[in-house]
Amino acid sequence: MSISTGAQKKALVVGISDYTNLQKLDFCRNDGKEVHDLLTSLGYEISDENKLIGKAMGAKVKDTIYGFFDDKTDNPDDTLVFYYSGHGVPDADGDVYLASSDTDPANPGKRGFSFEELRKRMESPTTIPTKVVVILDCCYSGSAKISKGNTEDAAKIGRLILEQKSRKLPEGQGKYILSSSQPYQDAYPITTGEYSIE
Repeated sequence: MSISTGAQKKALVVGISDYTNLQKLDFCRNDGKEVHDLLTSLGYEISDENKLIGKAMGAKVKDTIYGFFDDKTDNPDDTLVFYYSGHGVPDADGDVYLASSDTDPANPGKRGFSFEELRKRMESPTTIPTKVVVILDCCYSGSAKISKGNTEDAAKIGRLILEQKSRKLPEGQGKYILSSSQPYQDAYPITTGEYSIE
């Protein structure tokens, strides 16, 4: 374990706009850049490897997330912030994946990063800091065609997944997930402006 030299603030910013198999989301690139600049101005350390903006392939996204949460140089008093803007894709088995540029919506587990695995990274004994904030600016149901494209069924599945998975987060440890919509709402890209919220 490293010797504490004072609390540090570290962030991982992922803003994926370029997709091979999903709709392009230009505003996610813009949101990622803006959040990066904001966190940097607030004193968060964001290394070049922890800034994935525009195009980010599945292996890189997974390696970066694991590395961010399993950094042996972290101290218990440090604060970690993980921000993701992009597609969220549910699968037929009830898990949700943060989509990388090469995620296939028919098989999101192959190139995406699951909500369940993200929860495990937050709770893992290898995640040394006790203060962790995850900000998810993505849809959980609108990106996949569930029940032959029935978005009402997709929304129900997304709500159920979020409610079940969120209950598993440890309480009172300073670990939080903030999502851009209510668990029962679809999230849709806006067609005007440069950012997801103006």
